[in-house]
Amino acid sequence: MQSQVHLTGDRKPRGLFVNTQKASCSIYESGQMVYQCLKLSERYTLDYLELDPKCGGLGSYDFYFFNYHHATMSFLNTQSVHRLPGLTMTM
Repeated sequence: MQSQVHLTGDRKPRGLFVNTQKASCSIYESGQMVYQCLKLSERYTLDYLELDPKCGGLGSYDFYFFNYHHATMSFLNTQSVHRLPGLTMTM
């Protein structure tokens, strides 16, 4: 009997969900709803961060999922997002 081959090893990919700061707006609430759904997967682990202009960095992850909107994250340097290690996604 052959053993299964794991392309990524035994470690689950580790991701970061980046939301806007807490606010009474649909952008923040939509981010909360999406995160609550995505974190249920057993295929990866997903940390959560509410980004603010004073944030020192995002750390090192296998993937990043941004709830980006130009009105709530206008301070974010989108060119720096392209330089993050791993996969980056936005909604």
